[in-house]
Amino acid sequence: MLQKAREMTDDPMISYRRMAIEDIDFSDVRFDVVMSSLAFHYNESFSSICKKVYDCLTPGGAFVFSVEHPMFTSRSEQDWYCDNQRNRLHWPVDNYQSEGVRETSFLTDHVTKYHRTVSTY
Repeated sequence: MLQKAREMTDDPMISYRRMAIEDIDFSDVRFDVVMSSLAFHYNESFSSICKKVYDCLTPGGAFVFSVEHPMFTSRSEQDWYCDNQRNRLHWPVDNYQSEGVRETSFLTDHVTKYHRTVSTY
């Protein structure tokens, strides 16, 4: 993805970095907007990420992010509840209030995600 992004842009003000969110350090710069798409449910500490973002935003800056919907991350089995003919009956929402680690499969086996409620986000 980074290679494709580099190929599609030629703005010298854009830099691309491949690193864990927890390792990012922007202590010497400020941003008007910080955006993240579908990443925070893979990070254990949402509050520490929020603090990092807050610390690098300009006054009045915006933090825009998306995560997998908490109804989806509430269970390790991330799939529809189906009848014997594989007809979808409903999406189970077990353990929704119990925040924490979920081991699941998504594009590969043994994926660690962290479930949080909408209220926590």
